[in-house]
Amino acid sequence: MKARTLNAKLNIKSALRKYGGRVDLVPISAELLRSAYSANSKYKEHLTNEKKKEEIKKIQDNNEKEEEIRQQAERRILMQKQHKKLNALKTELTEAKKENKLKKNATDKLLKETNERLKKALRNKNLAEIAAAQGMLEGAHALRKDTQNSQDATDKLQCKINKRKSELTYIIISPSSKEAR
Repeated sequence: MKARTLNAKLNIKSALRKYGGRVDLVPISAELLRSAYSANSKYKEHLTNEKKKEEIKKIQDNNEKEEEIRQQAERRILMQKQHKKLNALKTELTEAKKENKLKKNATDKLLKETNERLKKALRNKNLAEIAAAQGMLEGAHALRKDTQNSQDATDKLQCKINKRKSELTYIIISPSSKEAR
């Protein structure tokens, strides 16, 4: 019970004591009627205000729920975009790894053939073959350098993928704006 209601009840009881606590003995006067009408209108006004407050609270709750739903939809869309980007990067990474493996195998094969050719040319003391083998050796070293550059690019791509994964994890874990407040 609120203090205002309790005070009103106590005032009524103290006023009724004059008449022995009997309501039927209280004389009905114009002032009493005005007071009753005033109390009735104030009570109705109070009820109307309470109803308005409840409606405003419902509207605010609905707005907050709609905002939360909108934010969840935005996060879902953002997650889908991040997943697409991540999958594209993963595909690119697997292709780059395959390419690197092929380049490495080609480089190793070329170096092996070059060494064999160089050994054969040295045994036969054929200067033309030695020069050709030397050219092949330089080409193999250039190819190995290119393979190393490709491997570096693949490593950078792997870092990018890891970064996307962490961003995606942040999106999933990050609190909504309502929780952050």
